[in-house]
Amino acid sequence: MTPEDRDALRRELYARMDQADIGLIEAVRMMRRIANKTQVEYARMVGVSPRVLAELERGVGNPGLRTLEKIVAPFHLELTVRRRTTRAPSLERLVLQELARLWRDQPGRAVAPLEVASGTSQTEGNPLTEADVRRVMPSLVAAGLIRRMPDGRILLSKKGRAQAP
Repeated sequence: MTPEDRDALRRELYARMDQADIGLIEAVRMMRRIANKTQVEYARMVGVSPRVLAELERGVGNPGLRTLEKIVAPFHLELTVRRRTTRAPSLERLVLQELARLWRDQPGRAVAPLEVASGTSQTEGNPLTEADVRRVMPSLVAAGLIRRMPDGRILLSKKGRAQAP
């Protein structure tokens, strides 16, 4: 990745943070890419276990507050709590709704991220993209709402079916 690419990615990261349009997992991945480091290199640079960083990026980790502070420190960021807005459904909610619709049509079937995106053209004139679906997959996995199959397809969990409208 060129220095110009890293600068553009940094601007995107900060812009998405300003808009509250990025989750922790994706932000950590972007920070590591901006730093031009592998997971092992970034983990060592910030003083955490490579396993902890890898699990966090996969959405299965549960690091403590001090560990998270170390991970975001190179970018002079702090962890905060904010109230969720109710202006529009979150990307996670839109993906979950579409997965639930697909589940009702064909129960038990795992679907590809592109298939989830392609069925949402009716969503308030703002269709989901495959990138949107892939962006929220780690947080939905971490919340136990979906399962990711080894081939990359998505399966709605029992918890996810209960929470989807």
